[in-house]
Amino acid sequence: MKKVAILTLFLAFASNSAVVNGNSTAHFIRGDVSGEGIIDITDVIILQNYLYLGSSDINCMETADVDDSASLNNTDIIYLLEYIFNGGVEPPTPFPNCGEDQTEDSFDCEEYTACY
Repeated sequence: MKKVAILTLFLAFASNSAVVNGNSTAHFIRGDVSGEGIIDITDVIILQNYLYLGSSDINCMETADVDDSASLNNTDIIYLLEYIFNGGVEPPTPFPNCGEDQTEDSFDCEEYTACY
């Protein structure tokens, strides 16, 4: 049992995708849906494709919750567009640097390599 617990912890840290009570402990940048380490129109397109076309190209769902409302919808797209093109309000932390999500939600972060 002790070996299983140690192995589980090792795998969680090695993959940087542990989820505890629905909260990801992975480091990511909110709004960087593409996982490239920058926020641009590509992030908007990927999020639109996910919401409207059923695309599954988002490896870290935490990044897509741009307004940190614990849901993915049109407001995330609008928030991102406002920030990129109109100098709108920055996304909530973790932004603009890598960090952990500090709010309770059901999203996880399977893979986000831009922080490492």
